[in-house]
Amino acid sequence: MKKGLLFVFIILGCMTLVMSCGPQKYIHKDPAFSFDIVSSYTNEKKDHAAEVARYAAPTQYKIPVYAAAVLDKPEGLALADSSEVVIDVLQKAYPAASRFTVLKQNTVKLSDGTDAQAMELKWKWQDGVNTLKSVFVVAFSGNKLIYLSGTDLFASATSMDELMKQCMTLTLK
Repeated sequence: MKKGLLFVFIILGCMTLVMSCGPQKYIHKDPAFSFDIVSSYTNEKKDHAAEVARYAAPTQYKIPVYAAAVLDKPEGLALADSSEVVIDVLQKAYPAASRFTVLKQNTVKLSDGTDAQAMELKWKWQDGVNTLKSVFVVAFSGNKLIYLSGTDLFASATSMDELMKQCMTLTLK
């Protein structure tokens, strides 16, 4: 009887640990969208006015970092041209940053069927020394442009594919 009870407690403890390591869901109400974030990541101070959520790894330098933003969609902007808006937001948020290069860009479908633009960027941080890599998944909801981004040091172990996988959890419906 005691061994059976101990076994049950061990199983329950393991299940709790596994469930606490799973992703948490960020839900935004207006406009409606959501995305998954690693449960160990911490909610951080927003870097600019358009950001509505910012989550960082529990590391000394708070990277990788994932951020969601909502902007007014410029009139006539095509989804394929959304990298221009993303780079403009980065340049305004981090004025000393430079050398923004779009490495890859393509149209994707989010899991809810929404068309989105996925892009990979390489850029120099404000210190002029550190090179960063960012991925952005951009979608339109009415007259709003919504993006989820992931950023890390370019030479870090986090791959562009890992950053993109996390950003592809963006859901609009």
